[in-house]
Amino acid sequence: MKHLVIYHSSCADGAGAAIAAHVGLAKRKEDALFYAAQYGEDFPWEMLAQTNGNVYVLDFSYSLEITEKVRDFINPKPSKHLGNTDHDRYDPSKPPPRMVILCDHHKTAIEKLYGIKGVFTHFNIERSGAVLAWQHFFPNDGAEPEMLLYLEDRDLWRWKLPKSLEISSALRSWGGLNDFKLWLPIFEEWHEATCTFGGSSTWKRKLEVEGPTVLRMEDSMARAIAANAEIVAFSHPATDEPIVVLATNSSVLQSEVGNDLAKRAPNTIPMGIVYFWSGEQKQWVVSLRSINGYDCGALAKCWPGGGGHVAAAGFECKELPWKEEWRP
Repeated sequence: MKHLVIYHSSCADGAGAAIAAHVGLAKRKEDALFYAAQYGEDFPWEMLAQTNGNVYVLDFSYSLEITEKVRDFINPKPSKHLGNTDHDRYDPSKPPPRMVILCDHHKTAIEKLYGIKGVFTHFNIERSGAVLAWQHFFPNDGAEPEMLLYLEDRDLWRWKLPKSLEISSALRSWGGLNDFKLWLPIFEEWHEATCTFGGSSTWKRKLEVEGPTVLRMEDSMARAIAANAEIVAFSHPATDEPIVVLATNSSVLQSEVGNDLAKRAPNTIPMGIVYFWSGEQKQWVVSLRSINGYDCGALAKCWPGGGGHVAAAGFECKELPWKEEWRP
């Protein structure tokens, strides 16, 4: 059986979710095609046609319309035994049909897809996509792998784990954002050392040592990028609320730069914007970061395919919605 695994591209949490799926499916001796997806892209129908198993969508989501089309394509006649949440059970006397399985934690995804019939959903806004994927593939394992917990700590912007900033920065420098398989040796050693033998990981210690240097470089880059920010103004598409914030152009360190801009917001809206033109997608990729509870996810979902969390969200567009005002 060959499955299709779709995960969030250029995202550490998405890469962690892909690792969870890779390890889980390998343990079952099942094959899969992996696809790194970006919001605003078409669904990979050609890849789907090459599979005969489940469709896993991890740390990512499509529209309700596309999700239902995928469900109907792989399972034209839904079984009455097919549930729609992680609490549902199947009739053990009948083999399960092909499934669409969603593991996500983005607020906007839960709002649009929770309860959709014939789709297995594992949603939890308090956990990361990587951890939710691990819980799905290893429901009886108890504690999640420590490396995935570090990915979660950064993705949810909690920074509660020891040396989390340093480890997260060093880990990203090893290329997993663009190819999750580059992180597999790190994950395998770390997981085996801590979970199998109950000891400390050589890779974790290496990342702790490398971390301060990488973090110092990232901080320097983030400050330089943020220094080029300009004030932009536009109206909230849903409420007509005037939005005046700092924005800058960058395809890297969006969270670090965006949070810095949010802290220096020139108006009452504590949000920062980081954007860049994607030559591959032929459109603008816009990242929103906020503090103090401002819901940038609600703003992002005003654009097709946009969404995310309260404090971190994004969307794609052909034309930027603002005009340049003046440099601070």
